[in-house]
Amino acid sequence: MKAIVIFTVSLLFFACQDNDSNGITLMPAIRNTDSVEILYFKEPGNQRFYTYFPSTDKEFINVLVADLDKNSETEKDENTCVKEGKIYMHKNGSIFNTVFFSFTDNSCKFLRFIKNGKLYYFPISDKLRQMLKDFRPLSKEPVANAQ
Repeated sequence: MKAIVIFTVSLLFFACQDNDSNGITLMPAIRNTDSVEILYFKEPGNQRFYTYFPSTDKEFINVLVADLDKNSETEKDENTCVKEGKIYMHKNGSIFNTVFFSFTDNSCKFLRFIKNGKLYYFPISDKLRQMLKDFRPLSKEPVANAQ
């Protein structure tokens, strides 16, 4: 009986560990991203007002996928390390994942997405940071459709 209890506890312990902390392992569809929409918040942390930039730039998508193919990092403090924007990842015309980012502050730079209620943070490369900076002036404010 004691052996069964030890076995069960061991099984639960190993089953609950998060060994799949690589973004691609967590969400394989990331590899199939064919376009993105980058939203830049006008005020960090405030998603209400933003500019956006839709893109099918393969280089940007490849760099983003490569960054998400890294192991996840420890969580960031949401009070001091705020989101500066988000990226809607598309596959066949539909959004399948949202990745939040922070890129201007060297002490607080990350990519982040949610999977099964858990936040996963990933390092953001200097190349992706630069591309986000370069695309920002090209982003536009959304326009309401008149009906």
